[in-house]
Amino acid sequence: GTVINVCSATDCQADPNVQFDSVNNRFAVVWEDARNGETNYNLYGRLYDSNGNPVGGEKNICTAANTQCEPWVAFDPIHEQYMIVWEEGLTPDNGPFSIKAGLYDSSLTQIGNTITIAIGSDSMDYNFPCVEFSVPTQQYLITYNNDDISGGDWWGNIWGTIYDDAGNVVVPIFQIKAGEFSRTDIVPYLTSSFLVSYNSPSVSGGSGLVWGKLVSADGEVFTGDIQFSASTAAEADWANLAVGNEKVFVAWEDIRVYYPYPWNDISTDSYGNLWRLNIPSGTEMTYVIGEEKVMLLEAQITSIPIDPENLLAWYDFNASFEGTISFDILNGAGGLVLIPGVSPGQSLQALDPVPLRLRAHFTRSTPSYTPELERWSVRFIGLDEVPPVTVLDHISGTQGLNGWYTSQGVTVWLNSYDLPEGTGSGVNHTYYSLNGAQIQEYDSGNGISLVVTQDMQWMGVWEVNFWSVDRSGNAEDNTQPDNTITIKIDAERPYVEIAEPVDEQQVNLPFWIRANATDNGVIDRVEFDIEPFGQHPGLPFVDTEPPYEWLCNVSDMRMSEGSNDGAQTAGINKMIRARVYDESGQVWTDEHWIWINNAESFGKRFLIGFLKDRNISDTQITFTTRCILSITLDSFIPAMYTSHEQFVILQSNRLGYIGPLGIIGFFDTHVVGE
Repeated sequence: GTVINVCSATDCQADPNVQFDSVNNRFAVVWEDARNGETNYNLYGRLYDSNGNPVGGEKNICTAANTQCEPWVAFDPIHEQYMIVWEEGLTPDNGPFSIKAGLYDSSLTQIGNTITIAIGSDSMDYNFPCVEFSVPTQQYLITYNNDDISGGDWWGNIWGTIYDDAGNVVVPIFQIKAGEFSRTDIVPYLTSSFLVSYNSPSVSGGSGLVWGKLVSADGEVFTGDIQFSASTAAEADWANLAVGNEKVFVAWEDIRVYYPYPWNDISTDSYGNLWRLNIPSGTEMTYVIGEEKVMLLEAQITSIPIDPENLLAWYDFNASFEGTISFDILNGAGGLVLIPGVSPGQSLQALDPVPLRLRAHFTRSTPSYTPELERWSVRFIGLDEVPPVTVLDHISGTQGLNGWYTSQGVTVWLNSYDLPEGTGSGVNHTYYSLNGAQIQEYDSGNGISLVVTQDMQWMGVWEVNFWSVDRSGNAEDNTQPDNTITIKIDAERPYVEIAEPVDEQQVNLPFWIRANATDNGVIDRVEFDIEPFGQHPGLPFVDTEPPYEWLCNVSDMRMSEGSNDGAQTAGINKMIRARVYDESGQVWTDEHWIWINNAESFGKRFLIGFLKDRNISDTQITFTTRCILSITLDSFIPAMYTSHEQFVILQSNRLGYIGPLGIIGFFDTHVVGE
């Protein structure tokens, strides 16, 4: 067939990932998209049938604030749904990056809320997420690596977590491999397990080797490492796995072959290996057939002594079993029956608070059948003089910078447990207060919801104090530092507007750029720049105090580089930018077009006079003055140089004569020290 144009929106579409829906016989394609600007990547998707025809239109996978990128998709054929994971960062280049996930039905409509897997910080990013589904266990494995992108470090530990089909945590975050690794891929393997690949760097920090680990359905990581890129000469990266017929095919990019210029920095080859992992499913067994033995129709087991440290009184007996089993309560030594034939649920409160044992008697009429005791237990009333403990479990909301959240609402989730551990009376109530106001009881199903409104100017700060009380009346000390957290929400972006010059105004260099910036909170800074943005040394110019302004002097920028950078000669129509940041990391940008009248003449001079010590290079000519008259062409201000000043003239922009002793003409120049 022909090439399918999945998306032709403006700007950048990248990092696509595709997954097959085996139930509805169609494909889902998900990608990152910069159609809303390269500071705000979002995720989009589209469905295609098995003939490559689109099914419906584009789907918004995630178009929240900030940047979502690097998506990965897995399909659950049992519930006909997808799980999609991605990175989310405040900026697309430096993060900080977190890992998010969501469940989507077979038409790519989101089910429930977005799931936060790992939250990044200024010093820790989480990148390159991957997800796969296991049909036998009906669970998803999500993997990723930690690093510090803003510090130029893309390598770190490999992590994993397991979720069920409803998006609930089955196995919390666990470490798959410690060290310097990145970029995982996952395939189901050996029925209910997962095979995970990842890359290690070379000695120089670039492409290295491809490795693998086997992870069980309950998150157990097998100790052995598999070196998929078996050759020691490999310089591998970006591995991809596929399984079939009990074999694993691994392919990767490889730069081990050196190519001459101009292909040396852009050419890579593809390598691969086919593996069959001979992992034994059991151990060797030997057996001996002996003589017929006596038929066993009865058996008996007795527990070890049960003697809780904080025992006040025994409460009741319970057991879960199948078949014919009778139970007795014995004294601690096991020689005296205290209650014969005790039944599940029977009270033990008539017993003294002394150690005891449990005894079970199994009976069967034929060896083909065996009674089964699943569990047995006794409950007791314990002495509880220790208060419970309440801790912060997690916070749901979009995290900004400096401890701020930028979503309109934030939910605080608590967790509590009683002490002594395992024998306490149990948590009875958990309470909280906001900013010292009315005491409220915590609802574990809804958490503590904090929301800002327009009346609050979309900003709020709460001191959340929390504590618990157990069934014995022991109250937790809520004055401890760990019992109070501060939640700050700023749900409104700052605003900046260039006041001077106005859009499409004509100006002469140098000129002032002045901006008015406002915010519902505190403005962190205003940055000024002129195109090409981010490419001039010293820019953007940062102003942290009002009035927010910058003197744009293109000539000074050009001369500080020692060569013409194109800001004057690329054309006289330029765009200027003002960008405001608030404390929470939110941004607003305003841009104006301007016309620079004197861009060609600014900084140029007419020179005539005498010189000495002339030096000529490929890019410039330098000399010392004897007596030289200088007239600047934009201001026509004359100056006389007679004190052995040193001039620097650019070879690329001059019209005139420079001899060993004299000079006349028009030159792009500056005087050292001015």
